[in-house]
Amino acid sequence: MRQYFDIHPKDDSLFKQQICRASQNESVAVVLDSNGFEAQACIKDLRGYDFVAGLQSVSDCLNDIHRLKAFHDGHNDWMFGFLSYDLKNRLESQESNHPDRIEFPELHFFQPRYLFVKKTNQWQAAYLEEYDSEESVRAYIRDFETINSTEKEVGEVKLNHRVSHKDYLETVEKVLWHIQRGDIYELNYCMEFFVQDICITPQSVYQHLKDTSPSPFSAFVKYHDKFLMGASPERYIKKEGCKLISQPIK
Repeated sequence: MRQYFDIHPKDDSLFKQQICRASQNESVAVVLDSNGFEAQACIKDLRGYDFVAGLQSVSDCLNDIHRLKAFHDGHNDWMFGFLSYDLKNRLESQESNHPDRIEFPELHFFQPRYLFVKKTNQWQAAYLEEYDSEESVRAYIRDFETINSTEKEVGEVKLNHRVSHKDYLETVEKVLWHIQRGDIYELNYCMEFFVQDICITPQSVYQHLKDTSPSPFSAFVKYHDKFLMGASPERYIKKEGCKLISQPIK
């Protein structure tokens, strides 16, 4: 059974950073932050909470779309995770031949052991009775409040691109040709930029991202030695009862 109790951090912004830094010591973690956009509909997405963090897996459903619903129904609790784009190949008769350089699983959801939520101006911590107590969670909070940032001096970062300038322009010409023919009416053509052999602290990169681009849909995901982060004003999809809502910008 999930139990909640109030907590009163002295510095709201610092406390958020400390929670994210605490993920350094956990195998999996998810942090969701609307960055104070209280006027946005996104605040209603997580039962009125505008900041949610789940740390450490108690039980998880790894890479199995068929077990996901049973996992959800069986726990009746908070779940955090992600669905990868190529999961579509399991749901539809589609194929993808793109190289997988990131090597995330196609899906991963977990029930968090530790949960920190902020609703309006009130913070709460939550735990599962079978694993922890309020006293042990308060001790956990005291521990991660002392975690120092391990941010490293990165220096100049040189971005590499997978597609040459020449190939990019040729592809744009092909896209325009298909639009003029009426084959398509819109296409979001993306190219990958990457950096190799660089030593960074993902939690600090996420904080810099939020400082530079605060947005209603900000997320940080740690999956063992892999990380995913983003800051977007767009809602990909939301399910509310029998209704699906998507709010893209394009």
